[in-house]
Amino acid sequence: MTTRNYLRASNTAGLRYSQLQNRIMSNKYSASQTKHRGLFDLDNDGILTLVFVERYKGKKRLNALYQVLTTLPEHDYQELKSLSVIYFYLPDKDILGSVKDLPSSVTYVYLSSQLEEMSYDWITYCIAHELAHAVLRHTMLGSGPKELHEIEADRKAAQWGFECP
Repeated sequence: MTTRNYLRASNTAGLRYSQLQNRIMSNKYSASQTKHRGLFDLDNDGILTLVFVERYKGKKRLNALYQVLTTLPEHDYQELKSLSVIYFYLPDKDILGSVKDLPSSVTYVYLSSQLEEMSYDWITYCIAHELAHAVLRHTMLGSGPKELHEIEADRKAAQWGFECP
């Protein structure tokens, strides 16, 4: 069953993409940020599925993730798309631990529940920083000095307009 068909069969039957898109974005950012792509594009590209959006609606991490993904420069978005699979994990506060059996070709992006307690600007910066690691092909098993990877990810996030607050 495709993502779109699943949503039609779920409790959110009848919701259109634009309605879901509006539900996850705060008014403060929807008017101030130019969107290069929308929720339909993210779902169609397999980056951020509608099922994922529906599951995490109302979370600041989801709003920030959406903002970063929709404002990435096209070249970097295409680089992110070229990764085999991207798995975003937004655990709830009551989840103390989790094991994910993922193939080695999966890029795993963990976004801690502690981010929900931080300012929106800090959350968007953290997400942009982590996605910069993915675009730059930094991995936990990768070679190179960690400090250099952190500097490169900070620079890439800043190029996208997400400075460390």
